[in-house]
Amino acid sequence: MFFSAYGLVIQSDFFLPELALKSDNQCHPDIKIYQSKLQAPELHPTDSNILSAISQDSAYLYWSEAGTILVKEGKQIVVDPIDNFDEQILRIFVLGAAFGLLLHQRGFMILHGNSINIKGKGVCFIGNRGFGKSTISASLYFKGYPIVSDDVTAIKFENSQAYLVPGYGRIKLWTDSVEALGLEAQNLPKVHPNFEKREYLINESLVTDLVPLKCVYILGGAEELTIESLSPSEALFKIMQNCYCTRFCKQMYNTLSAVEHFQQSSSLVKHTNVFALKRTNDLSSLAKLTELIEEHIAKL
Repeated sequence: MFFSAYGLVIQSDFFLPELALKSDNQCHPDIKIYQSKLQAPELHPTDSNILSAISQDSAYLYWSEAGTILVKEGKQIVVDPIDNFDEQILRIFVLGAAFGLLLHQRGFMILHGNSINIKGKGVCFIGNRGFGKSTISASLYFKGYPIVSDDVTAIKFENSQAYLVPGYGRIKLWTDSVEALGLEAQNLPKVHPNFEKREYLINESLVTDLVPLKCVYILGGAEELTIESLSPSEALFKIMQNCYCTRFCKQMYNTLSAVEHFQQSSSLVKHTNVFALKRTNDLSSLAKLTELIEEHIAKL
């Protein structure tokens, strides 16, 4: 089966409903995802409760509920699943951490966040879990703004301009956010069989072209809605903190070049607006929040 995401053609042994299916099975794949037995080296714990072994061009990842995954040279994702594995659970790790690492191997800058296209301006939301990256993106999507990517945001630099690379059309939402958006949770599939998080698939209206990145919002909590400018040093720290590779911390820095990580983050801060967006946990203020974002983006 052939799929597409992030401007790449993907050949996969596994059905990936989150990705756009390609009808042309004669195309040459950029990436192959397939099942095979793996002989992993010694694995080490990470800050994300994943066991891993990472070198310059390969990364072994292990999850007890899924199995071992090898990400190699930005071209292959090899899956050695546990017995009686659940494909739904396996896809979470293949399309999340594994794909994020593969894109990093291909030279993209990867942020752990959601991105959207607001009237030709690329906007990215990053921040810790629970601050509403997906909820805000979904609210803007339902106002007519196309999603660029969910959870794994890939950035490409051309002549100092940062561009968002279209990913795949899925938004993951907890049930309270689903209800706040006027949707019915029972009509949406669960992301994981053991959790109440749901997914909303939107491949039919996904952005297909690169989008110039205009603004990055770093989400945080507060008693009222505010958007504040950050100093370059504050912005750089926050961007580096939310890069996807920081999930694997020391191993990633030691093998995948801390210098490259710093250079990409510095370039992003230098050429892109970075703001702190603080909000309450009250989902009833979601409409007011999206209006504030629309007004702010219009002035940039």
